[in-house]
Amino acid sequence: ATAVALCGLSLTAHHGYPFTMDEYAPSFQAQIFAQGRLVAAWPPVMTRLLVSPEYMHGFLQVSEATGQACSDYWPGHALLLAPFTFLGAPWALNPVLSGLAVFLLATTARAAFGPAAAGWAVLFTLASPVFTAYGISFYAMTAHLAANLLFVRLLLAPTLPRTALAGLVSGFALVLHNPFPHAVFAFPWAVWLMLRPDRWTRLPVYAACALSVFLAVDSGWGGVKSRVIAGGSAAPAAMPAETTVATPAETAAEMPAAPAPPGGIVRLLEQFRGYLSVVSPPPSFSFFCRSRLFAFLRLVAWDTPGLLVLAVCGVMAHRGAMPARLLAASAASTYVAYAFVEMSGGHGWGYRYFFPTWLALPLLASSLAAAADRTEFWRGVLVTAGRAAVLSLAITLPLRMLQIHGVIADHLRQMPPRPAESEVAGGNVVSFIDPRVGYFRSDLIRNHPFFDSRTLVLVSLGPEADRQIIRTLATMTGTEPRQTHADPRGTTWVLEPTPLPPDRSMMTRP
Repeated sequence: ATAVALCGLSLTAHHGYPFTMDEYAPSFQAQIFAQGRLVAAWPPVMTRLLVSPEYMHGFLQVSEATGQACSDYWPGHALLLAPFTFLGAPWALNPVLSGLAVFLLATTARAAFGPAAAGWAVLFTLASPVFTAYGISFYAMTAHLAANLLFVRLLLAPTLPRTALAGLVSGFALVLHNPFPHAVFAFPWAVWLMLRPDRWTRLPVYAACALSVFLAVDSGWGGVKSRVIAGGSAAPAAMPAETTVATPAETAAEMPAAPAPPGGIVRLLEQFRGYLSVVSPPPSFSFFCRSRLFAFLRLVAWDTPGLLVLAVCGVMAHRGAMPARLLAASAASTYVAYAFVEMSGGHGWGYRYFFPTWLALPLLASSLAAAADRTEFWRGVLVTAGRAAVLSLAITLPLRMLQIHGVIADHLRQMPPRPAESEVAGGNVVSFIDPRVGYFRSDLIRNHPFFDSRTLVLVSLGPEADRQIIRTLATMTGTEPRQTHADPRGTTWVLEPTPLPPDRSMMTRP
């Protein structure tokens, strides 16, 4: 039921649209995987027009020599998204993962804190707008949440088979989009395995299974990205090689040769050093306090009322229990660790970087159900929290959905209007956007990895240069350009098929 409801909200509140570049990069890669390919194939001469300059070697890796392109993130989330993309419903992945997360939350709460905890965990989860916000988005955070829940559920009873499965889940979670979210969550659990009496069997099994998945995917994907960055082999061009467009793009001859990537243990050591390079101390203690305060406010603002307080009370009530201690340690390690990473929450709803670990809050809050069976005070606290959760579900959640819908709608309105389908008449629509103006307008410049679409969104280089580009494209494709719109947002053109001359038409009749 959760999955079905969130599918509807994904199409309406979230417009079925990967809003940020953090969402679009895996979506772009999923389109490539869905066609059985590893990298995109663009005309090399057009690469600087197809991606905003600030994103060419950030969210996407693009070779200006070959036209190959791929996501800069690890590929796990894109692999999950690929089947849904192939079926034409990429917006359904996170709702399905959210439905799985609700099931895992209930079973984990029941196993960790007793049967009475399951319903409370589900109620606190569904009543928190942050859960729905990421459940209807294209962010990898929902996949992280589901993977972490499965990881916890397996390690609640760490037999050898369960520990091995938890290691496999861990390895895949590390390559969902980057290793940091799962690494900081799993760290307390790895320490716990290390301190157990059976550590000589459990920890090696867990580590071997996790590394077998992580190193295989990381090594393979690292090779793909290295080939794109280094230039790779010549990609199939959709435009004649001798055609030039009035852009600052460089030719392959002008590109410096990239050094071959190191291999073996040297590459692994360099990668490990690269992973650690994202961690740096805060510039000052006051900055640390401010960043954690802002993170705390964003976290609380998108939760059901009082959830964080209930979670703390749950830890205190079950401080001697292993699940409560480890969940609290994972939440604390995630919250503190991101103070040492120079990143903001970006567009994200609530405190985005905490969401993979957010599962700890409803689980710990639901643990009070056991205390409520014994104490009248805790029973009253839980009933009051339950009523607040129902009100949040009825009032706060719809307001947050309206907010998300409005924010994305305002963003999409920065796009130059496209003509109606009846006005296109079988032609192609080309829009030009200047990424230097507006609010995150660079995010609107998106193109299909194989041009399997009748729309192009290009970087504007100025009115005269844009007209030259359109004329060149029209010449190459045998079409006639027609401008349909121009305003400060950009321009829109239609490349219309050129009708055949009468004598040519007669010659081609059967």
